[in-house]
Amino acid sequence: MRCPTLKELPPPPPGKTGWPWTEESPQLPDTMPNGRPWPKVSIVTPNYNYGRFIEEAIRSVLLQGYPNLEYIIIDGGSTDNSLEIIKKYEPWLAYWVSEPDRGQAHAINKGFKKSTGDILAWLNSDDVYAPDAIYKMAKFLAENQNIDIVYGDCLYIDAEGNKLSYYKTTDFEPVRLFIENFIPQSSTLFRRRVIKHSLLNEGLVYCFDYDLWLRQTQRCRFRYFPTLISYYRLHTNSKTVSEYTLMRKEEYETSAKYMKHNKLPRALETGISAIANWKLSIINWILDNKETAKQCFNGIKDKRSVIQEPAFVKEAIFTLTDIKKAREMSPRDIKQKEQTITSFYRDITEKRHPKLLSNLISQYYLSLAAERKDPKLLLKGISENPHYFLELILRRIKSYKGQNSHSFQDFIYEERKIEGSEKRC
Repeated sequence: MRCPTLKELPPPPPGKTGWPWTEESPQLPDTMPNGRPWPKVSIVTPNYNYGRFIEEAIRSVLLQGYPNLEYIIIDGGSTDNSLEIIKKYEPWLAYWVSEPDRGQAHAINKGFKKSTGDILAWLNSDDVYAPDAIYKMAKFLAENQNIDIVYGDCLYIDAEGNKLSYYKTTDFEPVRLFIENFIPQSSTLFRRRVIKHSLLNEGLVYCFDYDLWLRQTQRCRFRYFPTLISYYRLHTNSKTVSEYTLMRKEEYETSAKYMKHNKLPRALETGISAIANWKLSIINWILDNKETAKQCFNGIKDKRSVIQEPAFVKEAIFTLTDIKKAREMSPRDIKQKEQTITSFYRDITEKRHPKLLSNLISQYYLSLAAERKDPKLLLKGISENPHYFLELILRRIKSYKGQNSHSFQDFIYEERKIEGSEKRC
């Protein structure tokens, strides 16, 4: 199917303007510049009671101006206004169904089984494609036949569509993928052969995209295409926000599972395993699985790497204290969070590594100082462990060598990207 024009689609709801309500991507010619037909692209959208968002997702797919599109919607038996909206766009859908399913991964797999395209992707019903997204990615894959999976950047938006932050990802690094899922699912397209032998893992609730990427690291070629492909929505009902801790737990467990089946150098495997066990110990402790948290910590072969490495210390502080809300914290809140850190330390280490506790407390107050721009908190952080602060200074000097000037906040606190897949997982 050729994508419809703006005039052919139903009018947008009152008050809706801009992309994809009153704007559209240019219509592409029937063939590529070399005279060959455009590859067929199949997009699957799973949905369940997201009538608030799904129309925007649908229009962002249909208004791509692409000449060879197959669009499929798999609804899980919604009871809101989702079906009313889907039926409004039925003339431009290759297939749609509304019936109970076994979860999001099962719904997407149902769509993939119905699809016939050479290039596949799924767009969740609360996310939005950017203008020309399908054209850019399909053209890239058509010109690079050796690439199996291509991914780009995404822009985080809120429930109303307001911009939050830009997620610029990075070139593909297989080893880094074991540490974090840096591939935005909503900005990824891949060839059919990627799922020829195995579809999405329906046993996973959050990280079936991450599972797919890890599963394909040894058989597929990935490529980063540095351009905006999608708008990734963060809202209170999304799994990324409402079930963030459970999502991260599944992400770390998925990484650990596949790392065991990859032939990595021993030193590298030890380092990645330490990161995975450390993250799992934090998450399990938050979920009140304290015995499991202790076991994960004990599974770290070289515990000095955790105690001495600022990256490990920062991971714990960010996860345990939600430091991004530092400006809203009262003196009592600050003290309670310090007690949380101390409780975590005692539960997982049984007081065997006192240097770790002093590093954690020091980093906590340094991070607070950076967020609140408070010199008193900075002095508190330094006094807790001067050696740790000196290590941070030395590392920061090396990191910023050759650059001009940096703010107080940049110097002692490196802001982390918003994590997502997701959903970002």
